[in-house]
Amino acid sequence: MVTNAELKRLWKKFVDIKLYRIMPINQKKATLSTGLDPSKDPYERINPKIKKMFRIVKRLEKKGIIFLDIWRSGPIRGSKIVEISKRSVDGKYIDFVANKKQIQIYKKRWVGGGCLVTYVLKLTDFLLKNKAYLSHSEKRLTKNLNNWANKRKNKRRFTIYVRGSNRCFESALFYCYVPEFKKYWKSPFGSFENFQKVIKQEGLKKYLPYFKNEKLFYLRVRTKISPKNIILVR
Repeated sequence: MVTNAELKRLWKKFVDIKLYRIMPINQKKATLSTGLDPSKDPYERINPKIKKMFRIVKRLEKKGIIFLDIWRSGPIRGSKIVEISKRSVDGKYIDFVANKKQIQIYKKRWVGGGCLVTYVLKLTDFLLKNKAYLSHSEKRLTKNLNNWANKRKNKRRFTIYVRGSNRCFESALFYCYVPEFKKYWKSPFGSFENFQKVIKQEGLKKYLPYFKNEKLFYLRVRTKISPKNIILVR
């Protein structure tokens, strides 16, 4: 059995660390002055159109017109990307990662508006190449979204971090970065007391590969983060 002294050492090593987030430059001033609020979605007005586009991608896939992309885990179909992206569109949370190298990968892989804008761009490019299968209204919707994403793709970005010991991470959703995702795990981040409780309930072995960066994960924060806890990475 792991002693409290050993748990404290592990908490300090694996939890009380910098957790990173990359964001579009136009959100910098508000983030540093008023903090982050998961209930406020900067893309809220465009989300209904994005969801309509997602349905078109799924419909075409059923007809054999399939969008394919390559992820770390291998090839992934448009329907699966839509499923994962819809979770982000519907979810009231803000993602953080523990690996700074992950942020560099995202900077290369994603356009200026982040993951959602990247896939709106990729999926609408694909649909426009297959516009013969779209109705007039679907073409108009697709072009509209494609223009929206293109306007955001070259925007500069900035990176922030929040200490993993911050209590906002206690109620966060621990998301294992795999396409076959089934269920969120409890977050062991936040205070030592929360770490101690979760590790005793779930076991250290479950989280260790993620703590050691052998496997990737996100923390999906569901509570407000004060600007005093947000540090700009320069």
